[in-house]
Amino acid sequence: MNVCLIGSSSLRYMPFIRCYEEVLQASGVSYDIVYWDRFGLDEEKENSIAFHRPGTARKAALIPGYLGYRRFLKNRLHGARYDLYVVFSAQIAVLLFGFLIDKRFVVDVRDYTYEGFLPFRLALSALFKRAMLVCISSSGYLEWLPKSGKRVISHNLIETDLGAAPLPFDFSKKVMSYIGAISYYDANVKFISQVRRLEGFEVRYIGKGECEASLEQYCRCEGVGNVKFFGQFTPEQKRQHYLDANFVVGCFGSETVNGRCTMPNRLYESCLYRRPIIVNKGTFLGEMVDKYGLGISVEQDRVADMEPELSRFYDPGYYEAYGRRCERYLATVKADLATFQQAFGSLLY
Repeated sequence: MNVCLIGSSSLRYMPFIRCYEEVLQASGVSYDIVYWDRFGLDEEKENSIAFHRPGTARKAALIPGYLGYRRFLKNRLHGARYDLYVVFSAQIAVLLFGFLIDKRFVVDVRDYTYEGFLPFRLALSALFKRAMLVCISSSGYLEWLPKSGKRVISHNLIETDLGAAPLPFDFSKKVMSYIGAISYYDANVKFISQVRRLEGFEVRYIGKGECEASLEQYCRCEGVGNVKFFGQFTPEQKRQHYLDANFVVGCFGSETVNGRCTMPNRLYESCLYRRPIIVNKGTFLGEMVDKYGLGISVEQDRVADMEPELSRFYDPGYYEAYGRRCERYLATVKADLATFQQAFGSLLY
């Protein structure tokens, strides 16, 4: 059996492909990865085929790139012998509508794109009806996705990730860290404008993204002294950044669909490493944090008022109870992972 994984970005920004590779490798199934190297990273990976063209964060400006990638895919896939296609992103699935509709395929959705545009939604709905499986990274997406009876949650985790050991908590420090791709400018400006008033806390932005330069400029212009920017990090450095933090920042706001519905990797990482996460109310992430007691959910304009809640985690007994809540949540994630592996594995032969 041969499987084709079709990505929509550079490999660095599609770590969720690992979830599928783990199942494919365990099943002894051969596969290729075709992807769009939007950021010119020239990544080297066995059995991968790249479309090299710079991308952009602006939706309208992306259209020529998508059309070019569509031509590239059609040329590469024409006459190829694949028994199953896994398409990452609704946009790519819709662009390949005519090609996919009579094939065996899986659609993996990890953000909101053009689902509010009726022709796009109708095409995606038709694809969902024909798909062997629809995988989503957040149950919050059920708010806007077309219905599908063949749907599973696919967290951006593999089994070895769940074996990460908790990190010791330094009760003498006061460090909040935003670790990952930096986006959601407006939500982070609101967070920074509030957290600057928290006495003794240092806030670290660790990573690159669409707005880290703008946020850094904002801090300079406003004279914010307790926020620091550390730039890009490697996967090997991530654990150390969690070790150096007391809290993880995951404030994306509720104004955008993606901000309201996303389920970021840092929630799992915060639980694995035992770092309480700070999130916004009015979001699916906030609901999960409140439901399982995994950190603090705050109104965007009330961040400065959360000091009493922060202080609770410096009580050893309370922090220990938080660790037990993390274990309970991670047990549900592990169950979701097993369901995904079984569902995707059942399509292989």
